[in-house]
Amino acid sequence: MILPTKYEKLKENSLIVGAHIISFLKADDLSLNDLYHLLQSRKKLELDLIMLIDTLSFLFLTEIIEIDSHNLIRLTNETKQNLHIAEKII
Repeated sequence: MILPTKYEKLKENSLIVGAHIISFLKADDLSLNDLYHLLQSRKKLELDLIMLIDTLSFLFLTEIIEIDSHNLIRLTNETKQNLHIAEKII
């Protein structure tokens, strides 16, 4: 799931999709449906829903994202802080 193989498109790998998800969530909290449509329209990805759920599960288990009571996906406070620090360094 995480490491790319020679049998999959690199742009549809979980690490790449996860980076796109993080970049979308930096701007605003999103629902699963909104996130799916953004990945399809802006990044031109042909993801199936299972791949998206797998990627979101990975991000959730590593405590990069959280899901609130209204089923909106957002970055955790710690992730926002770390992204802010990383942007200053870069």
